[in-house]
Amino acid sequence: MFKDSRICKYHNQEQYTPMEKEIATYGLKDRLLYYEALLAKKQMFNGHILKLVAAITMFIDHFSVAILMYGREGLYTRFGGGLERAVFFERLNVVTQTGRLIGRTAFPIYCFLLVEGFFHTSSRAKYFLRLLLFCFLSEYAFDHALYPQASTSAHCSVFVTLTLGFCMMWIMETLKES
Repeated sequence: MFKDSRICKYHNQEQYTPMEKEIATYGLKDRLLYYEALLAKKQMFNGHILKLVAAITMFIDHFSVAILMYGREGLYTRFGGGLERAVFFERLNVVTQTGRLIGRTAFPIYCFLLVEGFFHTSSRAKYFLRLLLFCFLSEYAFDHALYPQASTSAHCSVFVTLTLGFCMMWIMETLKES
């Protein structure tokens, strides 16, 4: 069934559709081409494409904040050329705000995927532990990338919000069942 025996060894074959089994054997470039072909056929978005869209838009948002917003002085020194400082910063602000606007689409997509994962996971405890792990791992990077001047941050990464949302869904589901 699998072209690559390593995949067969580590995954349960029965849980995948024939198409998923075939896609699992593709390399990264082939997978991206497959997803591009799906979009070209105007088929519905699946979870993988939604994750990819959310990751790209989140990257655009974080790049806009961490590099364009907090790295303004360095960007002006390097790329300002003959522009007046105020004109350069005004144009940079438009680019930054556009990137932030694009990036704001990531959170609703991640919320949708969280709810889908909550109802389709085989182990909610493992799902919660993975969320909690990434919550702790991402918090340090989030604080230092987006709030480098602050000694302590009053802000939290989106993983905190997603983890709390998962907990609330789990509590509500548990109360509903009892």
